[in-house]
Amino acid sequence: MQDWREQVDLELKAMQREIGKQRRQLQLLEDQLQVERHRLASMGPFLRLFRRRSVMSAVDAVAAKIEAAQVEERELLLKFDDLQSSQPPDTQGLNISTKRIINFMILAFAQHLYLHFRADSIALLAKGAAEKSVGAVSYGTKKECDDILATVKRRLDKLEGARDFADILRQRARLIGERALFRSDEDAVPKGGTVATLYVIDARGSVNEEAGVDLLGQNYWKLAEIVSR
Repeated sequence: MQDWREQVDLELKAMQREIGKQRRQLQLLEDQLQVERHRLASMGPFLRLFRRRSVMSAVDAVAAKIEAAQVEERELLLKFDDLQSSQPPDTQGLNISTKRIINFMILAFAQHLYLHFRADSIALLAKGAAEKSVGAVSYGTKKECDDILATVKRRLDKLEGARDFADILRQRARLIGERALFRSDEDAVPKGGTVATLYVIDARGSVNEEAGVDLLGQNYWKLAEIVSR
C-alpha cells in the first residue's frame, strides 16, 4: 500500500510539471497570437492589401496550435483528476495455501462465535435473521424481543471482554485444517461437510468434538461472503 501511494505521488508530481509546462507553452502561443493580430491591425491599407493573406495564415496557424494545446491540457487535467482519485489496488498474489490458512482461521472464529452465542438459541436466531427479510422476521411480543436483546447484549459484553482465546483459535484452526477436504487443488474453500466438526476447547487445551455442526454449509454468520476465494 505504501509503495502504491508513493508511486502515485511521483506520477502526480510529474503530471503537475507537465501541466505547468503545457500552460507556459499555451501562454506563449496566446502572446504570439496577440502579436500577429496587432501586426495585422496596425498595417496601413497599402501593406494590408499585399500582406493580409500571409499574416492571416500566421494567425490561423497560431490559433490552431492554441486549440491543440488546450485539448492536450484538458486531457492532462482529466488524467490528473483520475489519478488523484484512484483507489489502491486489491491485495493480490495470495496463493491457495495462504487462502486456505485464512479460511481455517475464519472458520475457527465462526465456531468461537457459535459456541458463545448458541445458549438461548441466539446463534440460530442470528442465522434466521440473516436469511429472511425484515418483514418476515418475528420473535414474539415486545417483552420477548426485549429479553432477547438483553441476552444478546450480555453475551456481546462478555465476548468483547474476553482476550485470552487466540491460542484456542489457532488450535481450532489447525484441527479444522487437518480434516478439511477440497473439490480441487485450486479451491481455497473446503467442502462444508468436511469442516462440520465443532471443536470445544477449554483453557488447558483439552478438546471435545461435536459432529454435524456445519457452519460453512449452513452459512452461519454469512460465511459464504467472508471466506477467501
